[in-house]
Amino acid sequence: MNVKSQQVPAGDGRPVKAAPRRLRSRELLADAQEVIIEHDGDDYRLRCTSKGKLILTK
Repeated sequence: MNVKSQQVPAGDGRPVKAAPRRLRSRELLADAQEVIIEHDGDDYRLRCTSKGKLILTK
């Protein structure tokens, strides 16, 4: 899926990028410690460490 940032005109007519989508890590991970994210045909692993840090690896 190819997603482009939305642009909205500023008061002076220049396009301004919309704020990035915000997700909570719990929405992605649910009850799991890791998820696989597919991007441009490659798999990436997002995992939560025992100390609560997020690590993204290819």
